[in-house]
Amino acid sequence: MKEKKSVSIIEAIIKWPQTGITLALIILYLILAFAPTEARSTFFLPGNIVNVLRQSAISIVIGIPITFTMAAGLLDLSIGSLACLGAIVTCALITGHSSSTMEICPQLPIWAAIIIGMLVTSLFGYINGRIITALALPPFIVTLAMQEVAKGAVLSFSRGFPVSNLPASVLAMGRGTLFEVPYTVYLMLILLAVFWIILSKTKFGRHVYAIGGNPECARLSGINVKRTKIIIYVINGAMACVAGLMVSFRLGSAQTDLGATYGLDAITACCLGGTAMGGGKGYMFGTILGCIFLTSLSTGFNLMNVNAYYQQIIKGVVLIIAIAFNARNGITFRRKEKEESKEQK
Repeated sequence: MKEKKSVSIIEAIIKWPQTGITLALIILYLILAFAPTEARSTFFLPGNIVNVLRQSAISIVIGIPITFTMAAGLLDLSIGSLACLGAIVTCALITGHSSSTMEICPQLPIWAAIIIGMLVTSLFGYINGRIITALALPPFIVTLAMQEVAKGAVLSFSRGFPVSNLPASVLAMGRGTLFEVPYTVYLMLILLAVFWIILSKTKFGRHVYAIGGNPECARLSGINVKRTKIIIYVINGAMACVAGLMVSFRLGSAQTDLGATYGLDAITACCLGGTAMGGGKGYMFGTILGCIFLTSLSTGFNLMNVNAYYQQIIKGVVLIIAIAFNARNGITFRRKEKEESKEQK
């Protein structure tokens, strides 16, 4: 009996979708703890841990909607550009000008500027979803095109200049802390709790999984597939703006190249956390672990003076491994399902 229990526990651990990323995190931290470089004495300092948390919070805010997107069998490559667009529009409305002191829009209260920024990026998300559902086009192509549209909108609106000289109240929002923990981390936790409940406990979340598993079956069962997909892309747009503002409020400016790698990093984090590229499976906890892993990896590499170009190569390799691992698990899972159904018959 004891042997059977131990075997079942081991099988459960192996089957757990987050086993791989958990082991990867443990190995990474062991390497950083014993690395014969500055990383060993610096990485685990409280100040650096807070920095990792702050950077991870931004990645997680982007990873939350991408988890919804991938679980529904969709893709969004425009989310990084939308983060930049939301930040530029909002910060410009707060200051009324760019860093060149060129007036580009009227000056508005901070709360109004944030709402308008989120509405703009949500509109872009709505257009993404509308085109994909109305014309039955691949999400990859549509969102890739929207990425270029958003980039063009950023440059045309800002006249090619970043937006800086943000007021002290805005900087306090981005740089402030409570009990030594940044405000951005608290914001991330609130958003994470809300969307975790939506994905795991609500009808909308079940619809997301159903669409990712089999869109046609979901449609035949009465789910409004098109509307659900559009809502997902609207969420993407709104959350992209939030992530862009988290960065801009901390830096004190909105840069025109902000968010260049957000989309790829979020997809990588979701894949590492067990979310399936083909849809049907999405794990918010896995996305958190994936984001923390990538942030820790980048920070550790910087402390070990690893070339930035090599870091990009390693991230690409990690993404390929994660996708391959997920694909293999998906094939194994489907094979087991077929075997179990045959045995039942």
